[in-house]
Amino acid sequence: MTELADSIESVEQLASGWLPIVLDRNPDADVRDLPGISVRWADSPFPFWNTVALTGIGADRSFAMAENVPLHLAGNNAPVAEEVTLEPAKVVGEIPAELSG
Repeated sequence: MTELADSIESVEQLASGWLPIVLDRNPDADVRDLPGISVRWADSPFPFWNTVALTGIGADRSFAMAENVPLHLAGNNAPVAEEVTLEPAKVVGEIPAELSG
């Protein structure tokens, strides 16, 4: 198997295998397959149940192979090309009183 084929298989396993695990943990979990991103988010304080993964074929490879671009300026860390205004996200819960700083 090639490296690319292994990568595609891993993404497919994540998308299909992680879905029932997360839904078993939280039936109202955020489980979406967006263009280039797979979301499996049980909204659990235990990070194991929360996953967001790049699913675009070769996405990690193109990021890793960026030439002459510092890591802090490449891929998801790159400066945004245009400014956009989005509607505020729904906030659920509150900041714990014992949290300070």
